[in-house]
Amino acid sequence: MLSVAEEYVEEMNPDASLKVFGQDYNDQAYAICGSDMQIKGQDPANVRFGNSFTNDHFAGKPFDYLLANPQFGVEWKPEKAAIEKEHLEQGWAGRFGAGLPPINDGTLA
Repeated sequence: MLSVAEEYVEEMNPDASLKVFGQDYNDQAYAICGSDMQIKGQDPANVRFGNSFTNDHFAGKPFDYLLANPQFGVEWKPEKAAIEKEHLEQGWAGRFGAGLPPINDGTLA
Protein backbone atom coordinates (compact mmCIF):
# COMPACT_ATOMS: atom_id res chain seq x y z
CA MET A 1 0.00 0.00 0.00
CA LEU A 2 2.80 2.43 0.86
CA SER A 3 4.69 1.72 -2.36
CA VAL A 4 1.63 2.13 -4.56
CA ALA A 5 0.74 5.40 -2.85
CA GLU A 6 4.31 6.62 -3.25
CA GLU A 7 4.31 5.74 -6.95
CA TYR A 8 0.99 7.52 -7.46
CA VAL A 9 2.19 10.72 -5.80
CA GLU A 10 5.42 10.66 -7.80
CA GLU A 11 3.40 10.28 -11.02
CA MET A 12 1.33 13.31 -10.04
CA ASN A 13 4.37 15.32 -8.93
CA PRO A 14 7.79 14.03 -10.03
CA ASP A 15 9.48 16.72 -7.90
CA ALA A 16 7.86 15.49 -4.67
CA SER A 17 10.22 14.44 -1.91
CA LEU A 18 8.57 11.55 -0.10
CA LYS A 19 9.35 9.62 3.03
CA VAL A 20 6.87 6.92 3.91
CA PHE A 21 6.21 5.35 7.29
CA GLY A 22 4.11 2.39 8.29
CA GLN A 23 3.09 0.17 11.15
CA ASP A 24 1.49 -3.27 11.17
CA TYR A 25 0.78 -5.89 13.79
CA ASN A 26 0.71 -8.74 11.27
CA ASP A 27 4.25 -10.14 11.23
CA GLN A 28 4.12 -11.19 7.58
CA ALA A 29 2.75 -7.85 6.36
CA TYR A 30 5.37 -6.06 8.46
CA ALA A 31 8.22 -8.12 6.96
CA ILE A 32 6.96 -7.76 3.39
CA CYS A 33 6.53 -4.01 3.78
CA GLY A 34 10.04 -3.56 5.19
CA SER A 35 11.53 -5.63 2.35
CA ASP A 36 9.54 -3.72 -0.26
CA MET A 37 10.67 -0.40 1.16
CA GLN A 38 14.29 -1.46 1.11
CA ILE A 39 14.03 -2.64 -2.51
CA LYS A 40 12.45 0.67 -3.52
CA GLY A 41 15.04 2.83 -1.76
CA GLN A 42 12.99 3.83 1.27
CA ASP A 43 14.24 3.42 4.82
CA PRO A 44 12.95 0.10 6.22
CA ALA A 45 13.43 1.52 9.73
CA ASN A 46 10.35 3.65 8.98
CA VAL A 47 8.22 0.50 9.22
CA ARG A 48 7.40 -0.56 12.76
CA PHE A 49 5.88 -3.71 14.17
CA GLY A 50 3.03 -3.42 16.63
CA ASN A 51 -0.59 -2.64 17.26
CA SER A 52 -1.19 1.02 16.48
CA PHE A 53 -4.19 1.11 18.83
CA THR A 54 -2.08 0.26 21.87
CA ASN A 55 1.46 1.21 20.81
CA ASP A 56 1.53 3.99 18.23
CA HIS A 57 5.19 4.10 17.22
CA PHE A 58 4.69 7.48 15.57
CA ALA A 59 2.81 9.30 18.33
CA GLY A 60 3.66 12.98 18.30
CA LYS A 61 5.39 12.81 14.91
CA PRO A 62 3.88 15.28 12.44
CA PHE A 63 2.93 14.11 8.96
CA ASP A 64 1.60 15.99 5.97
CA TYR A 65 -0.63 13.13 4.81
CA LEU A 66 -2.05 9.94 6.25
CA LEU A 67 -3.10 6.80 4.44
CA ALA A 68 -4.84 4.15 6.52
CA ASN A 69 -6.04 0.64 5.94
CA PRO A 70 -8.81 0.20 8.51
CA GLN A 71 -9.27 -3.08 10.32
CA PHE A 72 -12.41 -4.16 8.50
CA GLY A 73 -14.56 -6.59 10.44
CA VAL A 74 -12.33 -6.52 13.52
CA GLU A 75 -13.56 -5.50 16.94
CA TRP A 76 -11.36 -3.40 19.21
CA LYS A 77 -12.39 -5.18 22.41
CA PRO A 78 -8.84 -6.47 23.11
CA GLU A 79 -7.57 -2.87 22.99
CA LYS A 80 -10.56 -1.38 24.84
CA ALA A 81 -8.71 -0.31 27.99
CA ALA A 82 -5.89 1.45 26.11
CA ILE A 83 -8.24 3.19 23.68
CA GLU A 84 -10.64 4.38 26.40
CA LYS A 85 -7.70 5.62 28.49
CA GLU A 86 -6.32 7.66 25.59
CA HIS A 87 -9.79 9.00 24.82
CA LEU A 88 -10.32 10.14 28.43
CA GLU A 89 -6.83 11.51 29.01
CA GLN A 90 -6.19 13.26 25.69
CA GLY A 91 -9.64 14.17 24.42
CA TRP A 92 -9.40 16.15 21.18
CA ALA A 93 -5.60 16.21 21.45
CA GLY A 94 -5.59 12.44 20.92
CA ARG A 95 -6.71 10.14 18.16
CA PHE A 96 -10.15 9.45 19.62
CA GLY A 97 -11.35 12.96 20.42
CA ALA A 98 -14.41 12.64 18.20
CA GLY A 99 -15.64 9.74 20.29
CA LEU A 100 -15.52 5.98 20.26
CA PRO A 101 -17.37 3.78 17.78
CA PRO A 102 -19.14 0.58 18.78
CA ILE A 103 -16.73 -2.02 20.18
CA ASN A 104 -17.39 -4.32 17.22
CA ASP A 105 -16.25 -1.73 14.62
CA GLY A 106 -12.47 -1.41 14.44
CA THR A 107 -12.89 0.25 11.06
CA LEU A 108 -14.09 3.49 12.63
CA ALA A 109 -11.66 3.40 15.56
